[in-house]
Amino acid sequence: MPKKNSQKAGNKGNKPTTHKKRKAKNKVSTAAIVTFSLLGLAVALCLLVTFVPSAKVFFRNLVNPPIESKHLYGIDLSRYQNELKWDEIGFYYDKRKDTIVFEANKEKRLPISFVFLKATQGRAYDKTYAEKKENALKHGYKTGAYHILVSDTNIVEQANNFVNIAQLDSSNYPPILDIESNLISRPYSEYRKRALLWLNTVEEMTGGKPLIYCSDKTREEILNTPEFEDYHFWIARYDTTPPKSSDDWLFWQFTEKGRINGYKGKIDVSVWKGKKDELEKWRQSCWHDPKARQAIEEEIDQE
Repeated sequence: MPKKNSQKAGNKGNKPTTHKKRKAKNKVSTAAIVTFSLLGLAVALCLLVTFVPSAKVFFRNLVNPPIESKHLYGIDLSRYQNELKWDEIGFYYDKRKDTIVFEANKEKRLPISFVFLKATQGRAYDKTYAEKKENALKHGYKTGAYHILVSDTNIVEQANNFVNIAQLDSSNYPPILDIESNLISRPYSEYRKRALLWLNTVEEMTGGKPLIYCSDKTREEILNTPEFEDYHFWIARYDTTPPKSSDDWLFWQFTEKGRINGYKGKIDVSVWKGKKDELEKWRQSCWHDPKARQAIEEEIDQE
C-alpha cells in the first residue's frame, strides 16, 4: 500500500514536468515558425521589389525604347492590311520623350526590321501575299511567311500548298507555322502529331527549320512537350510582361493595336528578343547546320 501511494505521488509529481517540457517545445516550435515566416516574407518582399520594377523597365524599354535601343521591331500582315505606303512605313518617334510610340501624329524615326506575311491557311492562300512580298523585298525588307494550320485538312496537302505559295529560300526568314487557339482540335496528342507532321514535311521540302507562332497559353498548356523542345517560338501575349516560356521564345507579339507611319489602321507589332546583330545570325542559322542554330540560341539566352 505505501508503495502504491508512493507511485501515485510520483506520477502526480511527473505530470507538471512533462507539461513544462511540452510547453517549452511548443514555444520553440512557435518561435521557429514565426522566424521562418518572417524570413520568407522578407525574401518575398526582396524578390518583389527586385522583379516588379525590372519587369516594368523591361517592358517600358520594349514599347518606349531610347533611340539606341538594342531591340528590333517588326510587323505581320495579311489580306486585312492593305494600302501600305512602303516608302513611308516605320515606327513613330516622339522627340520630346525620346521614345517610340504606337500612335499617329508623331515623327517617324526608327525603321521596321522584319516583315512576316500570311501565305496560306489550310489549302487556301492569301491573295495579297505575292504582292506584299514583292513590295517588301523591293524596299529592302527580308520577309517571313506563315501558314495557319487547319487540323481537319490533309496535313501533307497543307504543307505542299504552303511551300508552293510561299516560295521560300535561304534569303528569307524560315517557314512559320501559325497555331491559332480556336483551330486546335482534341485530343491534343493527335493535334501535336499533325503539327509535327507539317513541321517535318516543310523542313524537308525547304531546308528551313520552322518557327512556331502561338499564344502564351497554347505554348504552356499544349505544346510544352518534348517533341517541341527543338523549336523556337513567336509568342502572342498582349500584356506588359514577357511570355512565360522565356527560354525558347525569340519573337514576342505584344500588341495587335499598333499604329505605324505609312498605314492608317491598327497593326500587329512584335519585338525580337536578342540584339540587332543576332537577328541575322539566327535567320541564317535556320537554313544551315543545326549546330550554328544552337550556338546563336545559347548566345541569345545569355543576354
